[in-house]
Amino acid sequence: MQPPLARGASLVRRTRSVGRDLTRLAKSYRSANVKILGGEPLLHPGLTDLIREVRESAVTDKIILATNGLLLSSADDRL
Repeated sequence: MQPPLARGASLVRRTRSVGRDLTRLAKSYRSANVKILGGEPLLHPGLTDLIREVRESAVTDKIILATNGLLLSSADDRL
């Protein structure tokens, strides 16, 4: 098992990788939306970074976050 700092660094790399992939995709494709779902997305420690990467990629203007809403009151204000 990785130590916490290594897991955090790995999460950042994966999030940036998604951003790079979406940026490449955006050069030839525009999506009507990007949906973030599965489990409870608000529990994901890199959610705000992931949303930022999607926005910066310019692959879409609409991001849909599917949540049951229970954690919205404690969610990051940047959402």
